[in-house]
Amino acid sequence: MRFGVFEADLRTFELRKFGNKINIQRQPFQVLAALLEKPGEVVTRQELQQKIWPGDTFVDFDLGLNKAITKLRAILDDDAANPRFIETAPRVGYRFLGAVVTAPRDAAPEKEPDVPQEKSSPATSEAVSPIPSAENLPPLPRSRRRWPIYAGSLLVLIVAGSVLYPVLHEKWTEWHGGTGRQFNSIAVLPLENLSGDASQDYFADGITEELTTDLAKIPDLRVSSRTSVMRFKDAHQALPEIAKELKVEAIVEGSVTRIGNKVRITAQLIDAGKDQHLWAESYDSEIRDILSVQNTLARAIAHEIRVNLTTEQEQRMIPASHVPPADAYEAYLKGRHYFLQWTDEGVQKSCDSFQQAIQSDSTYAEAYVGMADCYTARASNGLLKPDEAMAKAKEFAQKALELNPSLPQAHGVLGTILLNYDWNYPAAFIELQKMADLSPNNPEAHLRLVSYYHAVGEMDKAAEEAKLAQKLDPVTPFVCSSLGMTYLFAAKYDDSITEFNKCIDLDENFPWTHWGLVHDYEAKKDYWDAIEERRKLLLAGHEENLTEEMMQIYKHSGYSAARAYAVQHDLDPKHNSSFTVAYANIELGNKSKALEYLQKAYDERDSQMIQLKVNSLFDGLRSEPQFQQLLQKIGS
Repeated sequence: MRFGVFEADLRTFELRKFGNKINIQRQPFQVLAALLEKPGEVVTRQELQQKIWPGDTFVDFDLGLNKAITKLRAILDDDAANPRFIETAPRVGYRFLGAVVTAPRDAAPEKEPDVPQEKSSPATSEAVSPIPSAENLPPLPRSRRRWPIYAGSLLVLIVAGSVLYPVLHEKWTEWHGGTGRQFNSIAVLPLENLSGDASQDYFADGITEELTTDLAKIPDLRVSSRTSVMRFKDAHQALPEIAKELKVEAIVEGSVTRIGNKVRITAQLIDAGKDQHLWAESYDSEIRDILSVQNTLARAIAHEIRVNLTTEQEQRMIPASHVPPADAYEAYLKGRHYFLQWTDEGVQKSCDSFQQAIQSDSTYAEAYVGMADCYTARASNGLLKPDEAMAKAKEFAQKALELNPSLPQAHGVLGTILLNYDWNYPAAFIELQKMADLSPNNPEAHLRLVSYYHAVGEMDKAAEEAKLAQKLDPVTPFVCSSLGMTYLFAAKYDDSITEFNKCIDLDENFPWTHWGLVHDYEAKKDYWDAIEERRKLLLAGHEENLTEEMMQIYKHSGYSAARAYAVQHDLDPKHNSSFTVAYANIELGNKSKALEYLQKAYDERDSQMIQLKVNSLFDGLRSEPQFQQLLQKIGS
C-alpha cells in the first residue's frame, strides 16, 4: 500500500520511504496497517485493542496505543495539531487521512526527487583564469567600520538567544526529567474501566477520586473537583475543549485494569492547550498495595508538572501508615460510589458499604468519615430525625479524627455538624478552617466556610470563599449558585442576578438558580421576571401540572395570587420540613404561622435555621420579639 512517499508491505511488516527501508516496531506497524485498511474511516480504540492487544492478556492498552501513535507520527513526520496522515478522533479513535493506493508487488518504488544542480556556463574559447589561492590573495586593508559588524552579530546572538532559550531550556529539562513546563491547574478525567466488567466502574471512579484528592493537597496547584470532571465521563469531546470548560492547563487521563487481585493503573499527562502528550506511565500492583501506588502516581505527576513542594507538603503527600485490607478498601470505594449518586437509595447503600468496611477494619478512618456523611445526608433528606442522625454522625466524625487527626474530610463533616446542629459557631469555624488548611484545593472546604460566614453574618468573607470554590470548580451549578445566594442574602440583588444567570449557562434546569432569581426579582418588584422564574422552578421540579394554572392566575389576578397558588404545596407539614412551611407562610404574609413553624424548626434542630441572621427574606419578621429570641438561641 502506498501513501505519499511511503510504501507499507502488510505481509512482511516493512515500511519504506523512497524505497529505503525504515526501522519500525511491530505494534506501531500493526496500528498503521489497521488504519490503512480503512482510509478515511475512524478506527475505534476498541477495534485496535481487540486486533492488536488481545483482551485476555494483562497489558496496558492505553499506554501502548499512545506510544505507537507517537512513534508513527515521528516516522511519518506528521503533526497531531495539523495532521497529514493520522487524525485523532478525540476519545474515540484515529482516522487515516492520506490517499492510499494498493500497488502491485513488482511496482517500482517512489524515487526521491532529484535536487536541481547549477547549470554550468557554456564553454568559451577563452581560457578560464584559475582562482587564486588564499596565500596569493593580497591582505585586506584594516577598517574602522568592522566593529558595527561585530556589534550587529552580537546583537543577533543576544536576540536569538533570548528567543531560543525558553525552547532549549524546555527541551533540556525534558531530557533531565519533567515536562519542562510548570502547570498551575490540572484535571484528572475519569479513568476508563478496561476490566471488561461494567460492575467494576465503581473501582475506576474511586481511583479517580483518590488521585484527585491526593493532588488537591498541593497548595499551589488548582485541581478540578471530582464533580466537575465526572460530567466528561464517556464524553467524546476534544481534550482542549474539556480543558477550556474546566479552565485548566493540563489534563491527566488514563485507565484502570483489574483482573482478580491484580490492578494496573495507566496515566498520561497532556498539555491541554497543545493537545500534546507529555508523559505516560503505568503502575502494576496488588489491590492491597493500591493506596501506595495512587500516592506514587500523584507525586510523579507533581514532579512532571514542575511543582515545588515544601517539606511539609511532601509529608502530606506521603501515604498514610495505616493501609486497610483489600476488602475494606473495596467496600469503602463502593460506599463513595453510592453516596455520590445523591439519591435516598444511594445513601442507604453507601451506609451499608461503609459499615462493611468498618467491620473488616475497625481502624479505617476514612470509612468512619463515610458513615458520618451518610448520617448527615439522612438528616438532610428527612430519612432520619436530625437529633438521631446528627448525634450518630458526630460520633463517627470524632472517631475518624481519633484515628487520623490530619484527615480533611473528617474535620469538614465535624465542623458542619457543630455549625448546623450544635450551633456552636466558634468550634465549627476551627474545624472548617482546618479542612481548608489541609485541603486548600477542595471546593467543598470553601463551600462549608461559605455556610459558616452566612451564619455569622460576614457576607464579604462568604463571597470570597464562594469565589474560591467557583475558581476550583467552574462547571458545577451548585458551586456556581453559592455566590448568587450570598449576594441574595446580602440584599445585593443585581449582583445576585448576574451570578445566577451565569449558572443557567451551566444547567438551565438547576432548581436553586431559579429559586434565587425568583426572590431577586421579587425584591426588585420585577414581577414579570419573577413569575417567569417561578414557572421555570416548577418545571425543574417536574410539576408541569401546576405551571399552566399558575400562569393563568397571574394573567387574571396578578402576582400575589399566582405566588399563593405556587407555594400551596409547601404549606403541608406532613410532606415538608417545618422550616419549609415557615418560609411558605412568610411568602404569603402569614407572620404568626411563620413564627409558629420557625419555633418547631428550632425544636427539631433544623440546619437551615442558621440562615436567620442574614437571610434578607426574613426581614419582615425581624421586629417580632419571638424572632429575636430565636436569633439569640442560635449560635454561640
